Amino acid sequence: MEDLRRHVKPSVEHLVLLGVIVLAICYRIGLGPWTTDDAYITFRYANHIAQGMGFIYNTGERILGTTTPLYTLLLAGAKSAGADLINTSLAINIVADVLTLVLVYQIGKQLQRPVLGLLCGLFIAISSQYAYYTVSGMETPLYVTTMVALFWATLKQSWRLAAILSALLILIRIDGVLFVGVMLASAVLARRQIGWQPMLIFAGVLTPWVLFATFYFGSPIPQSVFAKYRHGAANDRRMSVITFAAYFTNTADADSGADKNLVFAGLALVGTAVLTKKSGYRALIPYLAWAWLYTAIFIYFNVFTYYWWYFIPLYPIYFFCLIVGGLTLLESEPIARAWYQVTARWFPRTRQWLQPAVLLLLLGVAWLLLPLRISSHRNALARFTDKRQGAYRLIAEYITQHSAPTTTIGDIEIGTLGYYSERRILDAAGLVMPNPVSESHLEALEELQPDWWVSYREWMDDTLGDPWFEATYVEVTAPIHHSPAVVVYQKVTTLAQILP
Repeated sequence: MEDLRRHVKPSVEHLVLLGVIVLAICYRIGLGPWTTDDAYITFRYANHIAQGMGFIYNTGERILGTTTPLYTLLLAGAKSAGADLINTSLAINIVADVLTLVLVYQIGKQLQRPVLGLLCGLFIAISSQYAYYTVSGMETPLYVTTMVALFWATLKQSWRLAAILSALLILIRIDGVLFVGVMLASAVLARRQIGWQPMLIFAGVLTPWVLFATFYFGSPIPQSVFAKYRHGAANDRRMSVITFAAYFTNTADADSGADKNLVFAGLALVGTAVLTKKSGYRALIPYLAWAWLYTAIFIYFNVFTYYWWYFIPLYPIYFFCLIVGGLTLLESEPIARAWYQVTARWFPRTRQWLQPAVLLLLLGVAWLLLPLRISSHRNALARFTDKRQGAYRLIAEYITQHSAPTTTIGDIEIGTLGYYSERRILDAAGLVMPNPVSESHLEALEELQPDWWVSYREWMDDTLGDPWFEATYVEVTAPIHHSPAVVVYQKVTTLAQILP
């Protein structure tokens, strides 16, 4: 088969790229915002900054509980200008996705394989999991865009731009330091002449935040990093391996979409092997090296088991590998011979148009399936968010109406409750607490003793029936919400303080 990755005219490339971009925008707008619980943590920080209360979660407590300071400041600026945080986050992330699509195409062009970049962009555009985190309110799409931009800058050897992007990547999420380190190491090993000026630019962009965070919070490392480490270390690390394998073979979640399955995972492994052998792909090796290092570290710390959004940064290189694996099979001798015979016989004069036609056909199929994809994905998101964020919001509004402003609320999933109640949150997960909290619900309750406690019923096994708990808390049986999985308890000593 003729090399599908090369022979497409620039005008067709640009038409396809435009079609992919519009497809991605329509998909995400069609889904609409479905804010996840963790995003509301960042939103509360942004609200407080915009209100002049400082970079805080609870009043008077200087704790860096969000992992994304730059994204928080962007949202705070928008809130100060009167913008709605949910819609602002959606707009930022859609713009970020559009930039990602342009950048993966540019990477393909840099490799002299523009169709590779276009197909990667098409996969990103229609990926249901990727789209979910775009509409979730989290910083993930902005983080991925900055990462892809940094890789593109290193390919172009634009070291000043790479220095700025490196600092921004770390400010968006601290684990970006791993990607920056791998890109720097690859440049050093390739004996690139970086010079001192980019290093000074990098330090100039990053240092102000490091100094501020050290002075203001006591450390530039978010408290949530330590909380997630403790949570992962307290559980079996083998679960992270199982979750990783199940995620990319689409056996972990029936609603996760068709962009991950066993066939695609196999093709990605084939593509991984090809990338390390063929000279035309070796420029992608640093990106691939980061992916395996990132995966190993996050598996070791048991992150993937509980926090699925950490899979999303792997998607661009995963799709690159998948497409390379698929094209390698298509270009194998039997298939190539059959392709040549068919096209030479049936399309002897128009063979040069077949490859663009195939590309446009794939894009057309994606457009035809878009309404069905939006409908099924919205239904899946509605089922998921209704049981969690929907219930938490109703509970937060109930507690706000039936408590004093000084009331404390305890929970593990604190985002929605904290955002809609504006009460002091006692975080059993330790994301915004200065000191570690026990993994046991009962011990955490005895330590924190919040006025209200919200949890999943299935998480209360070590608590229900305990004499201290039964004497201290009473379940709220009023029809606050519609999720039977979520339970609400109130401290007995606060019952007399309920406001009318």
